[in-house]
Amino acid sequence: WMIHDLGLSPAAVGVLSAGVMAGIAAAGSGAARLAKALGRADATIACRFGGIVAFTAMCVGSQLGAPRPVVLAAYYVRMLLINCAFGLTKSILHDCVPSDQRARYAAVDTVNQATWAGSAAAGGLIVDRWGAVSAFYATSAAQLLALAPLL
Repeated sequence: WMIHDLGLSPAAVGVLSAGVMAGIAAAGSGAARLAKALGRADATIACRFGGIVAFTAMCVGSQLGAPRPVVLAAYYVRMLLINCAFGLTKSILHDCVPSDQRARYAAVDTVNQATWAGSAAAGGLIVDRWGAVSAFYATSAAQLLALAPLL
C-alpha cells in the first residue's frame, strides 16, 4: 500500500518503520505517565481509541486524496497509539493472573499472538478482492470491537 498507493520507495518504508519503532518506545513512556493520571485501564482505552480514530482518518484521507504527508502522519500516530499501551495491558493482565499461573498464561498468550497469522491471511483475501484500504477499514472495525469489552 505504501509503495503502490502512496508511491514510497522501499527505503522510505524502511525508514518510516524504524521511526515508528522508536516512536512506540517513546509513546510507551507517555502511556505510562497517562496511566498515572487516568489509571491503566482508562489510559489503555484512550490510547487504543485514539489509534482507531487515527487509522480511520488515514483510510479516509487516503481515499479522498489527502496529501501524502497527512496520510503518513495519521499512520504514524495510529501505530504509536495502538502499540504504546501493550505494557499497560500486560501489567493489568499480570495483576489478574495469580503468580503461580503466569507461565501458563504466557503460553496461552503465545498461541493468541500466533492467531495474527490467520488475521493476516483474512486481510490478504480482503486486499485481493476489495483493496488495501478496505482491509484497513476491516482492521479498524475489528479493533473497535475488541475495545468494546473494556468500555
